[in-house]
Amino acid sequence: MKRSKLNRLFNDADMPIDGKVCIYSLFNGDTCIYVGQTTGLRARMYIHLSFNKVFDSFEFEYCDPNHANEAETVTIVKQQPTLNKILPPTKNYISLTSMSAQITQLLFDNRESLNFSFSGAEHKNPKLTKRYISASSAEKIKLSILNIIKLGEE
Repeated sequence: MKRSKLNRLFNDADMPIDGKVCIYSLFNGDTCIYVGQTTGLRARMYIHLSFNKVFDSFEFEYCDPNHANEAETVTIVKQQPTLNKILPPTKNYISLTSMSAQITQLLFDNRESLNFSFSGAEHKNPKLTKRYISASSAEKIKLSILNIIKLGEE
């Protein structure tokens, strides 16, 4: 991808064609601060500027609309932008925030067999009230997660 300086934002030669899906990255110096997808990069950049995001250059790449979430996710994982907090839904990646929510849901779904209690159990977002487990159980869980991650990276 070709990086364009922000002062060239209004040069049409440096902007994607409106209506075509593209994955874009915003940079402040050499640091990627944000990755997103859009069909109107110029308008989207105005929005980022209005929310006081500090960036001085950008890159974009066209992508197939049917694979935009996957392309965005791959770019986020590769560039590790500082402001992206969640990933778009894909079958290949999940954010740690989403994983935490899924683990909480798993605990909730199995609360009786685990002898766990939740506040707001009748609501959509239950909160775990049993907040402690044994140190040995926690260590086993952490080691299991590390081993799973290592296996996935091989």
